[in-house]
Amino acid sequence: MNLKKTMNKNIRPKPKVIEDYIDDDFSTEEKEILMLLSKHDKDYPHLARQVQIKMCLAADIDDAMKEKGWSIKDMAKQFKKQEKTIKYWLSGTYNLSIDDIVMIEDILNLKILNK
Repeated sequence: MNLKKTMNKNIRPKPKVIEDYIDDDFSTEEKEILMLLSKHDKDYPHLARQVQIKMCLAADIDDAMKEKGWSIKDMAKQFKKQEKTIKYWLSGTYNLSIDDIVMIEDILNLKILNK
């Protein structure tokens, strides 16, 4: 899954509900998570977009890892992080820091930021 491609693909700019973000690019598990979040839609309308961005970014990182033939252990070694940190990154629920994003871009040759 490509983050930019997914984020630009038929997503309404101002959805009324989280369900507006759910499409066929999501796995069953991801759809279930979004549906659980939809219970809090009125209080947190930005949650769906945040979750989608995190999940797409995790998928992009996973794809880049696979292209390099790296396991989670290999990634942890390259990034000088614990394996559990890499697992968090790949979970699609982790809030990456700017430092992490820049490191991911450099090491995986993955464009995330537009700067």
